[in-house]
Amino acid sequence: MTSTDVVVVGASGHGRETIGLIEAVSGATSGRYRVVGVVDDYPSPANRQRLDRLGVPLLGSIDQWLAAGWGDVFALGLGFPQTRRRVVARLEGLEPCGSLIHPAAIVSPDFRMGLGLMARAGVVITTNVRVGDYVDLNIRSSLNHDVRVGDFAAINPGAIVAGEVSIGDGVMVGAGAVVLQGRSIGAGAVVGAAACVTRDVVAGATVKGVPAR
Repeated sequence: MTSTDVVVVGASGHGRETIGLIEAVSGATSGRYRVVGVVDDYPSPANRQRLDRLGVPLLGSIDQWLAAGWGDVFALGLGFPQTRRRVVARLEGLEPCGSLIHPAAIVSPDFRMGLGLMARAGVVITTNVRVGDYVDLNIRSSLNHDVRVGDFAAINPGAIVAGEVSIGDGVMVGAGAVVLQGRSIGAGAVVGAAACVTRDVVAGATVKGVPAR
């Protein structure tokens, strides 16, 4: 099988975790993908050093990458939904890496996904779940039966989304948060870490606490 060369966008921790995800998927699919480098507009010195330890080159900024033509397949290594949306708009015309599902994830056979999914180690996705484009499911998060997730949403580590929940475009659900069954979270809302959502959340709101307010 010929490997697909992939450039990861983002040199921070999220980007480096994305490198690990790609390597895990590639290892389970006989070398399907190969990370050729990382691009980042403002890499910190610490993140440069951490990339060096991984043996992955920093190729420069996004604009430098686009001008040099280092490849046209990308994977988003960015945590915030708004940032990911802006970067995808800059990369119009390039191809997102195929949806990446870690071999240690548990996924129902009737799961349906859009472009550019990142489902990391320990993710659980049960029956009749649908997610949009560029959704990020972080380690040990779970989506239960009949959940719907909009484009660019981020479900952070350990978050639990119970059954029949609707999550709008660009929503961020914080680490360890719980969204109870049947709730709706409007586009662009933020659920704080360890919050428990017991009622619907309107678009653009930020809620936190137990119960989330």
